[in-house]
Amino acid sequence: MHINLKNSGLALLVSITATKAFALEIAPGDYEPIPAGGNVLGLYAKYSSSHERYLQDKKLSSSSTLRTQVELLRFIHSVGISDGTVLQPQFILPYGDLTAGSSARALGSNHGIGDFILAAPLLTTVASHRDIFSFGPYFYLPTGSYDHNKALNVGENRWRMLWQAGYIHHFTDRWAVDTAADVSWFSHNNDYGASKATLREKPLYEYQAYLRYSFSPLSHFGVGGGYISGGESSVDGINQQDTQRTFYLSASMAYLFTPHLQGLIVIGKDQHTESGFKQDKNVTLRLATFF
Repeated sequence: MHINLKNSGLALLVSITATKAFALEIAPGDYEPIPAGGNVLGLYAKYSSSHERYLQDKKLSSSSTLRTQVELLRFIHSVGISDGTVLQPQFILPYGDLTAGSSARALGSNHGIGDFILAAPLLTTVASHRDIFSFGPYFYLPTGSYDHNKALNVGENRWRMLWQAGYIHHFTDRWAVDTAADVSWFSHNNDYGASKATLREKPLYEYQAYLRYSFSPLSHFGVGGGYISGGESSVDGINQQDTQRTFYLSASMAYLFTPHLQGLIVIGKDQHTESGFKQDKNVTLRLATFF
């Protein structure tokens, strides 16, 4: 998702990134392998709100309201590669609704289909202590709705490739720590803003870690957080000096309602944001069915 603002007095487009929309967040237990031949269909509802906007660690506004509502459909199929190793090809289809208010109301609102995501992480179980290692690509296709004349857009109008590595360490049958690190590379957006400028963005990095306590294999409680950095952008060669450094905390609860239906809730907020909108509320709900 992209958010554009006019830079007062200079008529330059400043790229303010909705960091939570760009990042590929995990929930505790996400990289526990699905048995070979199994499938998971997940429906997500994500909501976030922001009231503060920053640039270079300086607060620009305390009344720049931005609300995002995103629904995602995700399908995963597990393919057995060898004993203890599976490949999990999947797709993610998002739909978003963005609304700005208060001092940011000039940004307006927008809604539509987001960029289609294809992925194929490889997961390996270390038999001696059941630890999990995962690694794989996520490709964001520029298929989402985009209008260069609008300040808010659900689609990015550019290609994106993200590589994510994850590691789960099981201390006991109940306790585990889930970690993930990823980096994103972006192609240029050559149709950015009313003047159809060229937007470039440097790689974006994220690290996440959660401590998880399991009541059963698919019911658990987790606490943790993450750190996002990088993503400095330029418009027609003019550096926007908008490097992101965001630290956030989250808590999650998953519960297995039936042998084939799991519910998940994740609640979090940004603790520090150097550039962009600081999220004061971030809620994710997920229903997943296993078959």
